[in-house]
Amino acid sequence: MTSKSSFWVNLKLNAKRRTWNLAVFAIGFFFMLPVTLMVGLSSVKSRYIPEDEYFVEAIENAFRGVMVLNPFTVFIITIFAMIAAIHGFSYLYSKKKVDMYLSVPVKIEARFLAIFVNSIIMFVVPYLIFLLISVVIAGTYGFTNTYIIKLAFITFGMNTIYYIAVYAVTTIAVMLTGTLPVTVLGACTLLAYENAVKFIVMIMCGSYFSTYNSLTNKIFLNTWLSPIGIFAKYYTEVSEAVYYEQSIMPAVFKTGIHIIILCIVFMAVAFWLYKIRPSESSQKSMAFKKTKTTIKRLIMIPSVIILGVAFDEAVGRSIPMAVFGIIIGILLTHAVIQAIYELDLRAVLKDKRSIIYVGVITAAVFSIFRFDILGYDKYIPNQSKLSGGAVSFNMPFIQNGDYYSDNFRYLSFNEYSLNNVEIDDTSLMYDLAVAAADCQTEMEKMEDTNNYYEYQEEYRFISGVIKYTMANGKNVYRDIRINAERNAELLDRVFNNEGFKQNYTMLYNDVLNDYDNIIVLFSNHINDCYVENVKDFIEAYKKDFGEINYSKFKDINPAGYLRFTVDVYSGELGRKRTLSFDFPMFNEFKNANAVLKAEGIEINHKLSPDDVDVIKVYPYERDEENNTIEITDKNELKQILDNAVLRESDRFGLIYRSSSGYDICVQLNSGEEEWYNFIEGAVPDFIK
Repeated sequence: MTSKSSFWVNLKLNAKRRTWNLAVFAIGFFFMLPVTLMVGLSSVKSRYIPEDEYFVEAIENAFRGVMVLNPFTVFIITIFAMIAAIHGFSYLYSKKKVDMYLSVPVKIEARFLAIFVNSIIMFVVPYLIFLLISVVIAGTYGFTNTYIIKLAFITFGMNTIYYIAVYAVTTIAVMLTGTLPVTVLGACTLLAYENAVKFIVMIMCGSYFSTYNSLTNKIFLNTWLSPIGIFAKYYTEVSEAVYYEQSIMPAVFKTGIHIIILCIVFMAVAFWLYKIRPSESSQKSMAFKKTKTTIKRLIMIPSVIILGVAFDEAVGRSIPMAVFGIIIGILLTHAVIQAIYELDLRAVLKDKRSIIYVGVITAAVFSIFRFDILGYDKYIPNQSKLSGGAVSFNMPFIQNGDYYSDNFRYLSFNEYSLNNVEIDDTSLMYDLAVAAADCQTEMEKMEDTNNYYEYQEEYRFISGVIKYTMANGKNVYRDIRINAERNAELLDRVFNNEGFKQNYTMLYNDVLNDYDNIIVLFSNHINDCYVENVKDFIEAYKKDFGEINYSKFKDINPAGYLRFTVDVYSGELGRKRTLSFDFPMFNEFKNANAVLKAEGIEINHKLSPDDVDVIKVYPYERDEENNTIEITDKNELKQILDNAVLRESDRFGLIYRSSSGYDICVQLNSGEEEWYNFIEGAVPDFIK
């Protein structure tokens, strides 16, 4: 008969057996929390005095770095969870202990629950105690920020459910195996497998698909089953939220619910395996015979693929070397896993069918990526399944801007454009896809010929990133190249599209509508002038900017650039941030130019030979007979000035117009210097 108090008796007995676990956890948290915090706070106190304006901020950063955003703590928690799970069920590794436990009149559910509850208690209690002590210690140094203290306790809760999730996964590994070394390897495999496979696929996409874009990585960074992957993403989101002083609660709720669900599912699986686990499986590598081959093949396939890719890339793309790497990988991984399974080197000759299965699957997967069998780089979406999309071109004046999300987090220009541009013209998106695929095909045909570089020089290419928004809500990202000379009309259609024009830069963003809070600076490299009539100028500039298209502006150099500076107040603390945005200023912007002229600002910056003392041309490739060229002849000076572009202007043009090969230093009569580059294809003969 099972005693009603057997659970509590078993709980106490289990806790007594695992006293050393509690001691290790307590010592670990003691050094991780209060000791580390005191070191950090003492360092702050040695560098600042309490009256210093940076003292409070430094104390807050020290506390947050230890108690909230501490990756080392997460690493140690992972180790603690694995120790708790393995030691809690360590009796399963001994047949004598299993027989002894089975002879005790305690229900299997009560025994499993007692081990689980003790594993939670030995983690939560020391963690909470030393967290409270750390808060008190920080208070003695003048730390009083209740918001950061709140974050510390939220972190405590999130770390706890993360601990339970890792504990559950490790428990599954314990139930599937019969020896300690295999359990550790199994736990590490289960925790890392999903992210490892996604990482391998991501590497292969980046290596073999020329149109693969890093924004696609978001798919691979979304982890569903691995607590480590989920928590790594959570830490990234929390770090960004804390940095930008935004609420971390959306990330907390999303990740918390996700991990709690995984905890329930994983613990249910672990308990089910615990109930059906054969008692005679102790000291065997795998507890269930049916899982041995499946698990081995699941480990072998990604391992062999990554070896094939490594050998292929190591020698600059070589099919024979890739095949060699795959063969070596199959034999090596098969031998290692078999030896671990059977604890006998002679066992490497067993289960030869796995070699064949893994070889066929690996060769198929590798070939799909290596030879682009599915046509990834030639992807053209079905127009009937498109709902719209976005495109972001790698153009100088776009890249020189600063881009921010709605809560003023910094974004790359591609992220901003693709997240904000909404082109609902499906025919335009389809035509862009066709042009990109044609360019890709043409480039591949020329790649292995002597005409490849001549082809690149003959035609102007516009590269960028495109997002296809499908009718089912899915987004497909691709790097693209467009033959601009052949597709000028298509590029004009893009620039004339209202969804593109209004959103691909931050010029029309609400942040630049607060005219009273904006400072506008015009610069043409030599002269800097502030605009007084900000409202009229920005409205005029927006009107002119909206008329930019490819055909009209592709060969026009800006007269200078504009810098818009605005103060915003963001974050939960409402701290001031200063944002700046750079845009080109063209002579062709009639409305904006009229406002500047009314203020006496002349934007034209054109040198004549009479302004120049000497021009020095520096060839990139120099030898004893090819040194710096000095030009003083008026006619030659004029030829250089007519065929060169100011380096600063080139950085803000619609496209880069300069060619490589020479640096041009123009030394003015005033003693100042300006740097130019020759326009592409316009190097004078006397320079050549």
